[in-house]
Amino acid sequence: MVHSNSHSISPDSQNKRRLALVLSFSSLYLIAEVTGRILTKSLALLAYAVNTINDIGGLALAPIAIKLAERLSNSRRT
Repeated sequence: MVHSNSHSISPDSQNKRRLALVLSFSSLYLIAEVTGRILTKSLALLAYAVNTINDIGGLALAPIAIKLAERLSNSRRT
């Protein structure tokens, strides 16, 4: 028995959408951390905010890596 998948959204685009959603939530979380840091003058929240910036940086690089991986091979790239 052969099963065909005919979804309107490809798994790749769904994963990209999820990645964008996680990036958005992380950015909102960063704003909350910075706001909490300003209001409470907490050094711990500042440390968490810096860690979140690193996470957001990695998440921001992921779409670039996906684009590079999706490129077709040619004589220069195999």
